[in-house]
Amino acid sequence: MMCGTDVATRRAYQREHGVQPVFVTAREAVEARRNGEAWSAPRCMTEREYGRLVATASTRAGL
Repeated sequence: MMCGTDVATRRAYQREHGVQPVFVTAREAVEARRNGEAWSAPRCMTEREYGRLVATASTRAGL
């Protein structure tokens, strides 16, 4: 899930999910998927990391 890092976004996330947001990198998200990891609340990514995740998926699809 793409999340902002500002205070208002963090508060909204906590209100909706009951926990503080946990930010992951694109690499961490791919590894978690490979390992079958499941989270009780969605993980956050910055816009930049989300772009990396999408680029990685596109590269793999092209292979």
